[in-house]
Amino acid sequence: MSYLNTDSQLAIIGKEGIVDPGYNINLGEVTSTEDFINVFSNREKGDDHFWVNAIFRDHPSHKVGLRFVKNGGRPVFLYLVGNQSNTFTGDVIVEGQAVVDFVKGGGARGANGNLFASNGGTIGVGLSNQISSKSHMNLRNRGRFVIWGLGSITSDTVQSLKKLTVDEGRGVVEFSRLYNHDRRFLYLDDLMIADGAGLDIRGWEEGFSYLLVRKDSKHLADALKKITFDGYLPGRVHLEDFNKDYWQISGTPEPATYGAIFAGAGVGLIVWRRRRWCGRARAE
Repeated sequence: MSYLNTDSQLAIIGKEGIVDPGYNINLGEVTSTEDFINVFSNREKGDDHFWVNAIFRDHPSHKVGLRFVKNGGRPVFLYLVGNQSNTFTGDVIVEGQAVVDFVKGGGARGANGNLFASNGGTIGVGLSNQISSKSHMNLRNRGRFVIWGLGSITSDTVQSLKKLTVDEGRGVVEFSRLYNHDRRFLYLDDLMIADGAGLDIRGWEEGFSYLLVRKDSKHLADALKKITFDGYLPGRVHLEDFNKDYWQISGTPEPATYGAIFAGAGVGLIVWRRRRWCGRARAE
């Protein structure tokens, strides 16, 4: 099925899935006879950004997830938009050169289940609270989670997750800003990184990017040793006291003044109890 425009009708997708859905389409309500609404793309020319206004929902007889796979070639972006929440409760799986961005407006939610990005696949949120705060995010083998935002709509993008896990290879969390006033907040109840795996933080800027983990996180102490911040001193990840419930994980800048302070310390983990005016109150 290469193109759908069903407006308010219910579209029931079979095992053939949705193939190269089109640039800007309305699908109404969508479910599947399979365990997943499968989206496939072989596109290498023309539009590589698909904007889909739909309500993805469970089948009456079973849970349904969303799976988007693209093997090789250039990335293809699937934006899930509209002002009505997706109600499906199955997993979201994104692999290869596939990118799924949740950009639901009006307080609507994009995903309710757990999410898996692997082998270069990317999951992103362009507005706040697109994913249920009870969801788990799993990154594997260059799987990436991007928190960005539509600066013309809101200056802050906030997302909370129950748990972020990297269980194989390296995962990536990326903070992306469109305008100078934008801030990005990622709240985690727990952060777990398996032995032999690692997490790369990209696009992080002090005062604008906030990677926050609950102080009662079970796996944070171990995870800190496996995190790197691009453009910041390697091995100098540290904690800052954000509020009574959350630590802020930060990178250490590279200027000589910081190097002189830490060079003789021989430590990789510094707990800073420093309050800053910017972003001190938790964004909701």
